[in-house]
Amino acid sequence: MSWRVYTNRQGKTVEELAVKEITINKYVIHNKNSVYIVDVVYTGKAGWFSCECESFNYRKTNCKHIEAVKLYIEDKEIDERIKNVARESTEELMAG
Repeated sequence: MSWRVYTNRQGKTVEELAVKEITINKYVIHNKNSVYIVDVVYTGKAGWFSCECESFNYRKTNCKHIEAVKLYIEDKEIDERIKNVARESTEELMAG
């Protein structure tokens, strides 16, 4: 999978976060000066996220890196649905 870029806005500050899937459970997030790893552990259909950034370690809540990974996962699921619809439509046209 290729890199995808998401924006994070905090007040007047806008930051670009580039996200790439390394494995189904590990993502790398690159911003201007740093690189972070977000891990996802799936239990059933629920995903538990953790990040190595200081913000996550301090608050134990979602950070901007986890939010970017969640958007990445949503986009990936939407892309899969689009491919499935296109495949089904093509099969119907060829059978018809």
